[in-house]
Amino acid sequence: MKTHTSTSQFIRVPSGRDTDSRRKQMLWSLLSPAQRAIICTDGTLTLLLSAFSGEDIVTEGISTHIEYLNNVPSSSEIVLTRHVKLVTKGTRQPLVYATSEINLERMPISIIDQLLRTGDPIGLILRSHKLETFREIIDWGYSEAPKFAAACKGEMLVYRTYAIISGKRIIVTISEYFDNNLMDCAGASYQHEKIFKLQ
Repeated sequence: MKTHTSTSQFIRVPSGRDTDSRRKQMLWSLLSPAQRAIICTDGTLTLLLSAFSGEDIVTEGISTHIEYLNNVPSSSEIVLTRHVKLVTKGTRQPLVYATSEINLERMPISIIDQLLRTGDPIGLILRSHKLETFREIIDWGYSEAPKFAAACKGEMLVYRTYAIISGKRIIVTISEYFDNNLMDCAGASYQHEKIFKLQ
């Protein structure tokens, strides 16, 4: 019989005793099963949020800009950076604030066209084009809301950062910050003080 671990293979809880590892351990222990499912999915987050909220999910653009990779003009690779929020279509409830860095040189032209013409979530765009990809976690935890999430200014949010990889190359890096209203609806609230008073 195959044994399944209690945590997702996409997100692992570190076993170290350093402060960052202990904060992650504490955060994980305070999350409900539904909250864990939200941050652990390695599929299309939009579809999970739709099932969870009972509404279609739409993207509201916050800002978009294009620059050279690592801000080096001599680079042949161009990156599209998008700041968006995912909201429920009917009630306009904000659920997730996300920033994505999309390497346009590594994308098919048809996907680039849709990225530039629409505000569609990147996961759904890749899914609709049947591009073979996998996702690899870079970091996760609990931090202050980013500047582009102005409605959450000063709040601490659960976040995750991961890469979308195709053809052994990173094509997109995404950071997602989960609105506290979403996380509170998904289960017992976590306690800021317990996590950040760790020495």
